[in-house]
Amino acid sequence: MKKVLAGVPKQLGTSQPKALYILFFVELWERFSFYGMRALLILYMTYELLFQDTKAYNVYGIYTALVYAAPVMGGYLADNYLGNRKAIYLGGIIIMLGHFCLALPFKESLFYGLAFIIVGTGFFKANITSLLGQFYEKGDARRDAGFTLFYMGINLGACLAPLACGYIGKTLGWHYGFGMAGVGMLLGMFVLLKSVRILDSKGNPPSKTNLNQSLGFGLTPYRLIVIGSFISIALFSLCLHFHHVMGHFLNIFGIITLIWVLSIAYRCNYEERKAILTLLIMLLFFMIFFAGFEQAGSSISLFTARHINRYIFGWEIPAPWFQSIPPFFVITMAPIISAIWVKLGKRKLEPLPPTKFGLGLLQGGIGFACLMIGIKTADTQGMASAIWLIFAYFFHALGELSLSPVGLSMVTKLSPPRFVSFLMGILFLSASFGNYLAALFARIFGAPNQPLQANDKLGSLIGFSETFEFLFYFLLSASIVIFLISPFMRKTFEKYQ
Repeated sequence: MKKVLAGVPKQLGTSQPKALYILFFVELWERFSFYGMRALLILYMTYELLFQDTKAYNVYGIYTALVYAAPVMGGYLADNYLGNRKAIYLGGIIIMLGHFCLALPFKESLFYGLAFIIVGTGFFKANITSLLGQFYEKGDARRDAGFTLFYMGINLGACLAPLACGYIGKTLGWHYGFGMAGVGMLLGMFVLLKSVRILDSKGNPPSKTNLNQSLGFGLTPYRLIVIGSFISIALFSLCLHFHHVMGHFLNIFGIITLIWVLSIAYRCNYEERKAILTLLIMLLFFMIFFAGFEQAGSSISLFTARHINRYIFGWEIPAPWFQSIPPFFVITMAPIISAIWVKLGKRKLEPLPPTKFGLGLLQGGIGFACLMIGIKTADTQGMASAIWLIFAYFFHALGELSLSPVGLSMVTKLSPPRFVSFLMGILFLSASFGNYLAALFARIFGAPNQPLQANDKLGSLIGFSETFEFLFYFLLSASIVIFLISPFMRKTFEKYQ
């Protein structure tokens, strides 16, 4: 009976697994480090390193694409060798080193620091979510509510990070802000190491794996993975340096990965194959949503810095602080949304994931409509009211809650147990391509071919207007499509509820 009543905030102490709260705080600090750095990155490149918008979008897009693609390999290594927990430990340490590398006051530290974060996130991101999924039995009514609350941890870190790192970055310097992000990751690892007993035996390496088996020359499987990780860091640094050609390699990697997943589905039985193929269709819409949502770190971030009136009583609000608004909305609304899903679930009225995805895409589109209104009502200096940015972030946060935690939960439901970490990595790969598309759209529609004059506010505003208008129609169209095809996926989702 306790399982059925899960998700209501006042019952959390008795209804959810204890591991949820540990992983909640670990993910909070990892996301603090990630979003603290992200709040500064595009502004650091354009205002400090003086990159043109096109170059900054390129670097940002390749970085965010790689950081979400890396969990595919991290999930595979965890499923077959490391187990979730060792992958999380290794990833957290590498992420921390990446942020401290960014804290070094050298221009060259940018690409190396980002490369560390890419590899570390590959080990960390898919595996902490997969580890949480192991604490829920099949058919557990608490699952979606638990993942929604877990998503609150993500957004609490994302809310605090721009405030802390943005303030330190502005007052003390960019590199101090990046260093603050590294401290956040250090705290996350401390929480995890202090809570090993609560995790019990979950997330240990596969029983068939001996990570310490000697392979000769002092090498073991674990040492080979660590060495391979640092080689990958060097390769990813080169990828960021040569960002202008990396899009082709990402496309090739995406095609190879799709063939890989289809080959896995082909070897499964009929029900598992149907579930995997359904998951792939859903992840296409997951990617589309993030092509819009991840404008927050690129085009919307620059739009905020250049065209939002940020003065209150004569004091200018730092531009990175506005990136705390979406996670603030998620934090305040997540318990409400979680309770609604549970209440509807008791009455057999809870929408299935395709409907939730459709709502998320629709809400994301409405957010861009708000930005379009802000641009239409801008003053003669090209400055828009901050209220339209806040409305946009409100609808984006609603869309995120309707789609992202549901997507995490969906993967743990539909994936065959032996492939769950790998397929969680595929979810993040879809987000990777969403991030790449986000930067591509910002560059195509918003970045001028020639540098604009510093006072050409209206010329700059036209580029942002075209970007936001395209994304409005793009997300709206996607929401209509998924609403139309959702009846064809109903049986699959009902089987795994």
